[in-house]
Amino acid sequence: MTEVLFQSIPRILFEPIAVCAILGLLSALFFHWKKHTALYWILITALLFMIGWRTAIQIISSRYASILLYPGLIATVYFCFKLEGLCKWFPQIPGKIFRLLPWCVVFGLAVACLVKALHYNPYENHVRYNCSVVKRDAASFARPLAIADWYEAKRYCYYSGVKVLGVTSLKFKDDTVKIPVLKDLLARHSRQCDVLYVFLDERSSNAPLTGKALGIPEERWKLLSWQYHNARKKKQLRLYRYLPPGKGR
Repeated sequence: MTEVLFQSIPRILFEPIAVCAILGLLSALFFHWKKHTALYWILITALLFMIGWRTAIQIISSRYASILLYPGLIATVYFCFKLEGLCKWFPQIPGKIFRLLPWCVVFGLAVACLVKALHYNPYENHVRYNCSVVKRDAASFARPLAIADWYEAKRYCYYSGVKVLGVTSLKFKDDTVKIPVLKDLLARHSRQCDVLYVFLDERSSNAPLTGKALGIPEERWKLLSWQYHNARKKKQLRLYRYLPPGKGR
């Protein structure tokens, strides 16, 4: 829940906009704490409900939080307009500085947005690509199942159309897989399916896992696909397929 509130939503809104929006809401509380109208409370309640609902459902796709862009931009504009009004609370600071602050914020946001627009990630569809591989491959099986880090499980399920179990222990430190943990998960979850897909975030410098490393016959363990997370190419989303003994094609 905290990851959705403090990471997913700000990332979707764009972090500088999210910060300014929060400052705008705090400014509204500061400037209007004695004269809250019915409209004010309706807007605040609606906004808190929107954020709370998206936090509770664990956002699968960015479109579920995109609607927050509208109140976020309004709050950002409000913050810019109210910056100059802060001068009366800090009389020791020259008024011309406060008059320049809104322009500095607008200029800073414009530069940040321009940099973001120019920062193209050729691997932004790495999740959808791997999920499309699962979707095609799973068509050959009667009871497909997948496991993934709990935070991304719903997203993988949405794009692949396959049931995905969220597993907290698949979040490995330094993105280096612990073999005993993975072997235990394979033994535990393969009993309920005829094919088990495993989504793993791994360091690109680490060689893909092999059946030999896991103590599994090579024909039952296969790296189906992989994609980098971004242009830095330090991290990969790798998709493996495990065929339990006595099952499979």
